[in-house]
Amino acid sequence: MPAIRGKGAYSGGWPITYDSATGEVTMYDGPIWFYDDFMGAGHTSIPTTVSAGSTWCAKLVKTGGNPQVGAPANAGVVQVALDATNEKQDAVLYCYDQRCYSGANGLGYETRLQNPVIPTAGTKCVFGMAAAWADGPDNIAAYLRFAINGSGLLLAESYDGTTRLSVSTGITIQTTSEWHILRIDASDPTSVKFFIDGNPVCTSTTFLFAATGLAAQMQPYASAYKASGTSVGTFQLDYVQITQNSR
Repeated sequence: MPAIRGKGAYSGGWPITYDSATGEVTMYDGPIWFYDDFMGAGHTSIPTTVSAGSTWCAKLVKTGGNPQVGAPANAGVVQVALDATNEKQDAVLYCYDQRCYSGANGLGYETRLQNPVIPTAGTKCVFGMAAAWADGPDNIAAYLRFAINGSGLLLAESYDGTTRLSVSTGITIQTTSEWHILRIDASDPTSVKFFIDGNPVCTSTTFLFAATGLAAQMQPYASAYKASGTSVGTFQLDYVQITQNSR
């Protein structure tokens, strides 16, 4: 059943409504709240360049293969996938580097995730907030995100341009049908929190996001990447929501 939480419950001090069974935030009563459930005809394809009326863009790095960013029919999700072609591939869902959110201003990120194809060795999948696209997700100038490596292990990761952390959550994605709700709470940038299905993880690690100004500006970002080889990986996002105290 839904319930109300207030200050201190990964809300940046603003009231939220959340599902106590899953941890999903269903309403945020604060200055900035972005939500996309990937429903309707406007999500049947993701453009690869800036398109009027579309929040999202897809970036596809490939040579002869067919990595994909798209919306399966009648599913209400967006899917990001690599194929087994032996080459570098990057399939990215992002905002064409329009970085409208700040990790210094009470940022929160949440998504619901499924992995139809668990990443194999050599693939890394990431989803969260990031600075501008770079060649390889670990080369991005700043990020707050979750990641799944080539063994299915779920990681919590942060980088503010100075301090880089990648910490195991202790959770391995073992089946292709389970859904997880993932939330990042940067309402206190000196102690960023990570949640899975409403439960805090990596609580013994202090994640610091000290970037400010333009260096702290980020966009929602989801990517499946491999530098070479035939490894694969597919994930689906059921929704993405972003909260923030102010600009």
